Amino acid sequence: MIYLFLGQYKKTSQKATVLMEALIKKQPDATVLKFNVENFDSRNIGDLITTQGLFFSKNIIVLSKIFDETENKEAIVKSLADIQASQNIFIFIEESLDKKSLEKFEKFSEKIQEVKGEEKKAAVPFNMFSLTDALGRRDKKNLWLLYRDWE
Repeated sequence: MIYLFLGQYKKTSQKATVLMEALIKKQPDATVLKFNVENFDSRNIGDLITTQGLFFSKNIIVLSKIFDETENKEAIVKSLADIQASQNIFIFIEESLDKKSLEKFEKFSEKIQEVKGEEKKAAVPFNMFSLTDALGRRDKKNLWLLYRDWE
């Protein structure tokens, strides 16, 4: 099974965590393996596809932002058919995919969820003098709150 979450990383990882927790409730003996760009090696994709747990046959494999390296992306896209046929559950978390890769995922994925991020409003720059104003007024509470906003 393949699940793909696309969009702003923070929100997609939250959605993927909800899915992972639901899968763990259904299969409490399943092993969860998490990979990212730093600890994922594209040569081991075959092992991840065929690996089974000692007491339970399914693993939940979470792959976060591994498409940042083209070698990883090519290896995954080539083996999507094998990943789909695997006993294991694969959850991919990516910020964006190129059109060709996305079409491949649409063909083999159980579910693709695209998370739209909120449009960011223009940030108002912090006024450093508001700290000194609060200090001059001896307003400890606002001074502390402004200091925390400044960090």
